[in-house]
Amino acid sequence: MKFVIVGAGLVGASLAVALSADGHECVLYDRFDLVEAALQANGRPVTVSFGDVGGHVMIQTNGLRILKRMGVLQQVLDAGLISPTVCTSKMDGTKPLRVNMFVEGEDEDIKNPVQILRSLLHNILMRACDSSGVRCFTGKKLVSFTQSADAVECKFEDGSVAHGDFLVGADGVHSATRKLLFGPDLNAEFTGVVGYLGCVDLKMNYLDVDHPTTFHVDRLAKREVVMFRVSQDKLAWRVTEYAEPDKEATDSWRAYSNLPKESERLANMVEQWGLPQKYVECVRKSNRITPVTIYDLPDIPKFCEGRVFLIGDAAHGMRPNFGQGLSLGLEDVGTLRELFKKFPAPTDYAKVLDLYEKTRVPRTHNIAGRSRGMAATVYSDSAFGANLNHFKTRLFYLGINAGIVPHPNMYNYEDSLAAAVKEL
Repeated sequence: MKFVIVGAGLVGASLAVALSADGHECVLYDRFDLVEAALQANGRPVTVSFGDVGGHVMIQTNGLRILKRMGVLQQVLDAGLISPTVCTSKMDGTKPLRVNMFVEGEDEDIKNPVQILRSLLHNILMRACDSSGVRCFTGKKLVSFTQSADAVECKFEDGSVAHGDFLVGADGVHSATRKLLFGPDLNAEFTGVVGYLGCVDLKMNYLDVDHPTTFHVDRLAKREVVMFRVSQDKLAWRVTEYAEPDKEATDSWRAYSNLPKESERLANMVEQWGLPQKYVECVRKSNRITPVTIYDLPDIPKFCEGRVFLIGDAAHGMRPNFGQGLSLGLEDVGTLRELFKKFPAPTDYAKVLDLYEKTRVPRTHNIAGRSRGMAATVYSDSAFGANLNHFKTRLFYLGINAGIVPHPNMYNYEDSLAAAVKEL
């Protein structure tokens, strides 16, 4: 069968790799425009695979399981860094709380979360696509599609047309596919949180950090600085606060053009916030900084209609507070791959998509809700509330460390899928 996949990001590329391994034809279409990017670069190197914008991802056990099935896990482990625990403290580093992120009893290669630069992961996946014969077309903005009994026709803004057995919307939280499928009102909502992503070379700048993942929070001022070590030599960071979006912030991951100015400004800002000096210097010595805006996609009741379906952030974009965004998208990939293997007949597609929704909608809604709940405990409008939320976080971490509270990374999509198929 042929899949037209709109969106060549991490989840879209993963689906192409997974399905092509089983003999399906997958073609990626992405709105990224090489000519426009070259013009905006103004002589600087053109960013194709996100570049080292500081954007990092944490892939937890439930996501690593799918990468292992796809045959790319070892490349990811080699390019990233495991983070078995996460530390949350006040902005100045006092009152630290640690939570275990590993899953006891899992295979050694997937028991610990892995942190990796988004650019490196995307590069691994695109190379896997190329090895599998997956074509990728850029400068393709989806404007419409029509479905028939046995096919989908897609039209792009440049006038080109694509045909396939299925259309897959993997085009992110601002998905054009979702709006065309279910209506223009299904928009992602601005959370009020804006921020910046950065990346710094620790070795080159003689910097060191003593923990792979640290969250520094000022709950009353509603500010947060997170440091993610993504390799032995590199660290990615995220600074967020409640504010209006930066005029340079877009969903195209475009870095600031005046790096010295922005790195100095942000370093001075977090220094005033009380961030420990070694982390202030990580911001000051950054080699790229990108403004970002945090969105949340309200839960949608369906991911499929006819021969069109949504995956990843296009279906369930959520706040980043639970670190599950990409892993949930990879669960979508693993679920679809297994379903198309179990029901390979073209006439069984309705059964495949029905089971996909029955297993994925409740799961993703649950995690999105927990992520919103976690976000609600980060900040407070009073000193009492700030201390209370720190105490709640302590109890939550203790519950996870003691095995009383189930961690979402313990989820195995295969178990859920087997139960759904058995019911059928």
